[in-house]
Amino acid sequence: MRYVRQILFFILSYFLIFYSIFAFAQENQESIDTETDVEVEIIYVSGSVEVCSMQQASCRQAEEGMLLVAGDRIKTAWGSAAELAFDEDKGNVVRLNANTVCILLLKEDEKIELLEGEVFTIVGNLSAGSAFEIRTPTAIVGARGTEWLTRVEQDTTLVEAYENNTYVKILQPDGRPAPELTTVIPGHTTSVRRFQRPQPLQRIPEHKIKTWKELRSHIKERAVKANERRKLQRMLKPQPIKPERFKKDFQQRKPQKPDQLLRQSRPQKPLPPESKSKGSSQGPLERQQ
Repeated sequence: MRYVRQILFFILSYFLIFYSIFAFAQENQESIDTETDVEVEIIYVSGSVEVCSMQQASCRQAEEGMLLVAGDRIKTAWGSAAELAFDEDKGNVVRLNANTVCILLLKEDEKIELLEGEVFTIVGNLSAGSAFEIRTPTAIVGARGTEWLTRVEQDTTLVEAYENNTYVKILQPDGRPAPELTTVIPGHTTSVRRFQRPQPLQRIPEHKIKTWKELRSHIKERAVKANERRKLQRMLKPQPIKPERFKKDFQQRKPQKPDQLLRQSRPQKPLPPESKSKGSSQGPLERQQ
């Protein structure tokens, strides 16, 4: 009985050690994935929105909850719109208005290439020292935490800053941004033509600011709902019990069978034979009688 308990204790100890290693590795892998992968999710779709994948060379209708990768092309039809979240907490959201075409870049600070149309950008969850930039045919528009509009009309880029400062860099003939930047202060707008300096700042009309505030509240409300939905999906997603990278190590270190351990252990000493004397099978009360 003592050896059986030792065997069970050995198996239980090995299982606890293996489970601890697995849990630690799984947590580290999740943190690495979170730091290296840029997650772009469609959190809202209205009307007809098309997503064309460069990897699959095919197009499909956009759906809420769809994940996008670099190179995907999004196009909104007349009277349609879509909203994209660029981080897990849905703090960086871009709204594509009607008749807009853009391509996901997702390289360093440049996130989107806006080919035509207009996008509203809400940036509130960036890491220190980083920025959120949009490339257009004539300029690079970006910020480190603000809300602004970018519109492309033929060879002109229009920028409207609503919260905090936004900056603009003109594109040179070789496609690289110029080192100088122009700051657009809140409540003001500017425009950039191809290879020309930005126009002087002008104030945004009050009715546009009012429209933006109403739209912003709806965007943030939908972002909160999308964040809650995503967290619930991750909680319900089953987790793997045994990863493949530990399978080989587990097979090499699997414990020996109980009968092997018993053969290796020292045999138990035999007990002395019991007395076969007469009346030994009688109980104490019977012998007294």
